[in-house]
Amino acid sequence: MGIFDFISGIIKPVTDLIDSLTTTDEEKLTLRNKFMEVTNTYNMKVVELESQIVDAKSKIIIAEAQGQSWLQRSWRPLVMIWFCILLGLYWFGVAPDYLVSNPALVDSLFTLLKIGIGGYIGGRTAEKIADKLKEKK
Repeated sequence: MGIFDFISGIIKPVTDLIDSLTTTDEEKLTLRNKFMEVTNTYNMKVVELESQIVDAKSKIIIAEAQGQSWLQRSWRPLVMIWFCILLGLYWFGVAPDYLVSNPALVDSLFTLLKIGIGGYIGGRTAEKIADKLKEKK
């Protein structure tokens, strides 16, 4: 459940309450408009905060990638390689017992691998697009 689903869950009962009030249609419309203004302001703040969180996370990843230590720069790719190896061993039937006896762990590894590969591909694509935009300026 995302934050916008949560907000929508709050908005619907309030707008229903406004509609059920025994006032004129003009007053209902005024109340509804004011409420929607507050909701839109709140939504903009949520988007701004989420953007700041994503920016902070990307700065952390960039700092790691430009770090002094080989391990600091390489731990994420190494973890992804390890997940690939574990899933490959599982696929070929030679996985460790703790992996074979725990299908939920295999599902979790596969999900993490999909997220990791998707993030890497998305990051590299964004990096290439940013480079192209810099060249055009």
